[in-house]
Amino acid sequence: MLQALTYTAPQAARDALGWRHSILPQARERAAQLGLAEAVFPWRTIAGRECSGYWPAGRAPAHRRPSR
Repeated sequence: MLQALTYTAPQAARDALGWRHSILPQARERAAQLGLAEAVFPWRTIAGRECSGYWPAGRAPAHRRPSR
């Protein structure tokens, strides 16, 4: 989605990246809880915390920032 926004709606892409950056501390905390490195972004969120009812069932919906 971000690639399409970059070309069609740059301000929306900027906003999306800014929001993602703003929840990075929560994503890093979630990764640590799961024993993973880096960051695990929520599938569904309220204020950066995972709020999906399906989350406890597994990590399938995880959006992870790639390790470098």
